[in-house]
Amino acid sequence: MLLLLSVMWGSSCKKEFVAVDTSSPDFINALVTKDNARIKTEMEKILLGLTAVPDASDDLGQSGNVDIAVQRLNAYAGISAELVCYACIKTNPPQSEIKVVIDATQVTRILDISTSSTLTYVGVHE
Repeated sequence: MLLLLSVMWGSSCKKEFVAVDTSSPDFINALVTKDNARIKTEMEKILLGLTAVPDASDDLGQSGNVDIAVQRLNAYAGISAELVCYACIKTNPPQSEIKVVIDATQVTRILDISTSSTLTYVGVHE
């Protein structure tokens, strides 16, 4: 049975809906083989609509959005994700790291996410 996760992304004026197939092994295979193009395609769906909302406690305005990205990754069958660090890579703009473990193989990957005005997938490493 095909399991689709309908994810709602919101902005101040509109809401976007994206159907993400969280049961497909394609994303897991891309992570295992470090297929950057396929990972990027899936991460674009996951990060869609996560725009910055700066406030007094988070001048970048992406802390909550990075947490949402981790939740969306955890919705995938066979993946466990957790935040390694928020805006800890001192590039311009800073990058965050999300650790992803493929449950069946215990393969671990680190996803680098740019914390600019919109979250953007940068790359993957071990």
